[in-house]
Amino acid sequence: MRRPLRTPAAVLALTLAAGGWGGALAQSPPPAAAPPGAPAPAGTSVTVDQQGAQDLKAALAEGMRRWLAPQADGTVFTWQGDPVVAPAGDRYDVVLPALSTTDSDGARLDVGTVRLAVRPQGDGRYAFEATVPSSMTIVEKGAPAGSITIGRQKIAGVWIAPYDTVVALDAMVGDLAMVVPGDEGRLTVGSLSLMLDLQPDGPSTWSGPGAMAISELVFHENVEEDPILHLAGLTSEIQYSRFDLERANRLSRLSQALPTGSVPDAAEVIEAMRGLLDGATFRARITGLSVVDPEEGGTVSLEQFAVRGGVESLGGERATATLGFDARGLRVDPAVAPDAFMPERIDVQLAFANIPNEALWQAMAAAATEGDGGGGADAAMGRLVEALGRSGTELRLDKLVLDMPAVGGRSTGAARFAPDTAMGAVGELTVELRGLDAAVRDLQPKAGRRPDAETQETLGMLAMLQALGQQTKDEAGTDVRSYRIELTDTGAVLLNGADMNALMGGAPAAPPEPAPKVRRKE
Repeated sequence: MRRPLRTPAAVLALTLAAGGWGGALAQSPPPAAAPPGAPAPAGTSVTVDQQGAQDLKAALAEGMRRWLAPQADGTVFTWQGDPVVAPAGDRYDVVLPALSTTDSDGARLDVGTVRLAVRPQGDGRYAFEATVPSSMTIVEKGAPAGSITIGRQKIAGVWIAPYDTVVALDAMVGDLAMVVPGDEGRLTVGSLSLMLDLQPDGPSTWSGPGAMAISELVFHENVEEDPILHLAGLTSEIQYSRFDLERANRLSRLSQALPTGSVPDAAEVIEAMRGLLDGATFRARITGLSVVDPEEGGTVSLEQFAVRGGVESLGGERATATLGFDARGLRVDPAVAPDAFMPERIDVQLAFANIPNEALWQAMAAAATEGDGGGGADAAMGRLVEALGRSGTELRLDKLVLDMPAVGGRSTGAARFAPDTAMGAVGELTVELRGLDAAVRDLQPKAGRRPDAETQETLGMLAMLQALGQQTKDEAGTDVRSYRIELTDTGAVLLNGADMNALMGGAPAAPPEPAPKVRRKE
């Protein structure tokens, strides 16, 4: 496969071509009569004239230089000339100069000309519609090495100039294809869509949903052969709560003001991040994923994988963070384990609760200011540990489900910070395993035969689990082994009430002293 299909600059440039221009609008002075995001006063009219066109042209030219500056990874954007802006009724028609992007290896993507219709709305907002070229050329060593084509597109949104960001977006590109000549590679995407709808709920805070969806992503290493990657769909959703756009803009400008490859001062970044967001929740889902190893011929497929999580009350005294995922329908060929022990379903839900926000920010700021080994950083970390204990901060396993044809398991538990205890924490974990006895019976070799090494290893593991668990039966009569694991305040680890060191034989005993030698009688 030739490298143009692997260059990240292609995807980066395609995205920036549609949206990177928008940062320039922040340089265009908004009316001062209304605060950002506030409705325009009744009867307000926005004049679209030649002077406004000149102002917008200058703002776009400056914005392109700022937003499309050389990247730390070596990506460089190039264009010739300035934007062309003309008044057209209630809008400005904009033609950006032809854009190209070159990665660190020299591969170039010629994006071409992006066209915009920009409508000032009189309250610091600019509604826009964008059209990107339907065909782009990948160039390598001075010769065409591939192309990107777009069959369908719709890109529209709203830009808030004072905050230098998009608050509304409705974008879709469809029938995308990236092709290398000579049948050496082809990537196609049925559609890619993006949505954002933020609404003001404070002086500079905004809340609302965002979403992304991808359908039918297919990659052929050779177009004459079956695809080596197929993704039926990917969807993601996020809900923002009190997202401070003024702080977000400050964070963005911290990095834009620095030379290429430099990083902002950590203390400034942390201060800008403080109060950035009160909370957010997200979820994403992948369906119909299959991957083929072109060299070995092995395949991995997954019917569904979903991840979910979020954080809440960052602006309050204590915060909570959650993370979970579930996967179903995993298939691996050739098999990496007996079919009876391949997971059919995995479902995990974690929570980090009662996080003391003030102590956490102080510790982060002290660490950023003083660095590793600083006395202030050490003191702040000590106060953080104490605050975690006072707040009852805990890490919870709210759910763990593992289902296989032969066995199944369930687990819940929690660990709580307790600085005055031997291990700094106490906790408990409960595990239930079903089907162990039946699995052992099914794995036994036929009379007169010995189990292979893989089966013998599996039987040994199952025998240990049988021996350590407490045996009961569930409502259906299935055998169940239960395990209650505790970490006590003295630092002891107990399994079903018994000390695990004792169960496992304790610390290795000292080797016996050699017996005294007895001289033989001559």
